[in-house]
Amino acid sequence: MKDLKARLEKKTVTIGTEITLKKLKLGQVEKVLITKNCPDEIREEIMMFSDEVKIEQLDKTNTELGVICKKTYPISIIGYLKEK
Repeated sequence: MKDLKARLEKKTVTIGTEITLKKLKLGQVEKVLITKNCPDEIREEIMMFSDEVKIEQLDKTNTELGVICKKTYPISIIGYLKEK
């Protein structure tokens, strides 16, 4: 989670399914974090576009991940953007 917090500070992450999928399709994501209670259809869609991307299954729920990211809503998917 240290890595996530550092990336949040540097703003080198995508938060949420839509934006992460968009960036994933464009090849701009190097790693995707998925919560343990992420809906199966979202998980499957992420897997379809993640050929060269590391997928990390978290032991946190989407509510817990929302708290870690200091958001007032649950977060199921986070993407780490490729650093330039």
